[in-house]
Amino acid sequence: MVSWITLVDSTLYEGLAYVLVTFSFILTLKYCRFPDMTSAGTFVLGSIICVRMSQMANGIPNPVLIYLWLVLGVIVAVALCGLAGLVTATLHNRFHIDPLLCGVLSAFYLYAANVMISAPTKSVEDKVNILQWFRKRDQIAIYGINDLHIFQIFVFAAVVICVKLCLDHFLASEAGLAVRALEDARAGANVLRKNNQSPEWLKAISLVAANAMVGLGGVLTALKEQQATANRGTDIFVDSLIAFLLGTQLHGWACLFSNKVVTRDKRGLTELAGWVKGYRISTVSIFGTLLYWALVCFTQRIGGSALDWTRIILVALIALSLGNPPMVQKWLDKHYRRSAKKGEEKSRVADSTEAGTGNQAEAAGNGSVLTVRGLEYSYSSSGPETTRFRFKLQNLLVPRGALIQLRGANGSGKTTFLLLVAGIIEMPERGSIALEGREVTENPEARRKRVAYVDQDYNRGVIETLTVEENIALADIGPTASLWNAALCEDRRSRVHEILKQVELSEVLYATRPSELSGGQRQVVNLLTLLGRRELPPLVLLDEPVNNLDTENLGHCRRIIELLHRRGTAILLVSHNSIEGLQYSAPAVYLADPRTHTNATQEPVS
Repeated sequence: MVSWITLVDSTLYEGLAYVLVTFSFILTLKYCRFPDMTSAGTFVLGSIICVRMSQMANGIPNPVLIYLWLVLGVIVAVALCGLAGLVTATLHNRFHIDPLLCGVLSAFYLYAANVMISAPTKSVEDKVNILQWFRKRDQIAIYGINDLHIFQIFVFAAVVICVKLCLDHFLASEAGLAVRALEDARAGANVLRKNNQSPEWLKAISLVAANAMVGLGGVLTALKEQQATANRGTDIFVDSLIAFLLGTQLHGWACLFSNKVVTRDKRGLTELAGWVKGYRISTVSIFGTLLYWALVCFTQRIGGSALDWTRIILVALIALSLGNPPMVQKWLDKHYRRSAKKGEEKSRVADSTEAGTGNQAEAAGNGSVLTVRGLEYSYSSSGPETTRFRFKLQNLLVPRGALIQLRGANGSGKTTFLLLVAGIIEMPERGSIALEGREVTENPEARRKRVAYVDQDYNRGVIETLTVEENIALADIGPTASLWNAALCEDRRSRVHEILKQVELSEVLYATRPSELSGGQRQVVNLLTLLGRRELPPLVLLDEPVNNLDTENLGHCRRIIELLHRRGTAILLVSHNSIEGLQYSAPAVYLADPRTHTNATQEPVS
């Protein structure tokens, strides 16, 4: 009994400070996809600053002032570690250095700074330690057991819980939802830019917060060990990374089993499955860290070849954490057959073209939202033989509130034209683009803010790591994501549910991730994000929004387009065929095949 108590005591005493390091991986590694090695330096920096400030408190006679000074030391240590994260973010965002290399560079300069400050080890006297009172209480035997750390563990646990609550609040906020969107490497940054949010700024916030948490973990470790050593950091990074991956992997397996339980509808287990899947990622990190340190403390108590066994187990943990072993996956597939979902994948081909023609009649409207004159853009085609194509569109005018179809063969330049207008292709070679009478040819940022573009590939428009409700909520948040407002507040949830009802979609889709939907359903969600915006831009560009859809999803998409049109926004829709049931404002605009090398003129719509 005594052995188990001391094992639990050692696990909590050694592991709780490292929980803060694993929290940092939630923001950097999981959501931002940023392998930030800066934490190897900020952990040591936090501990060294704390020790240095404690040493400076030796000359302060007043005990109250000593504690205030030590608290200030903690704040300074955390702030400097956050600043180090900002330096890493600047290297990546401003100088476009690879994320891993940014972290390595930051860790290197921090190591040099830490060595100069600590030279190489510094100790702190117990009388100027914040934990002094708690340490004295722990010296009293409890139930006849010596060397327990009950009171110090209480302090560490309180700090971890406070940080966890702050982290959970941030991830549930509007800014946190935007950060979580970055987890989808294909669509995250693309969708945020469409919403006029800056992925670079969100990454910077995450790196600052992550390294501040790491620095706080270093402070707790310095207070616990009463010293700071510069010759560490990498081991802390590796240990915490393994612990984080272990927790997330085990939770992933638990969710996989819970899905099987729900599918089989076993009695009494459905609620348990929902409980397992409802764990927050911060809770999973705590579990993984404490499990890892429990294993370390246990193997250290074995004696003899404990170190060798520890190394062997660590290797197994790394393999376990990095993915599903084939043997386990084979066993799961054998006992719980999963229904395969056939998603519709379409690769986006940049249409290269030369000239487009067609006659467009007058369309009703008061003024024009888009005016294009003499637009030219060219690039080389792919293939063994390089051919240079030139896209030309002499004149095009889209009235306010109009619904106009742009048609043409594959390769006729439809997508290229939309990308130019939307500001994704920043500059044409010649010609002009005006939005609502304002010249924006040389201002792609203005085009991106005033034009909504829906990609023909839903994989770049729908964030698969968020639920359908969260995807629409992210569009509703717009460019001003708050750190304090909840992303899924009651008002926003009501609005999202009302949007889904307008399109006559099932309520089951609310909490469903797009990865669990068919390709047609994901395209519906792709268009729904437009309806989610509180303020629509004056022009919406839809690139083949109903291609290869079944009858049901085609009806949903047509309904969404009609709702968008009723809200008064102009829509330029690319499609090979007319969508049955839509009331177009004018005959379709046709773009010719560039391989015919014809140069024609598109007359403006008055």
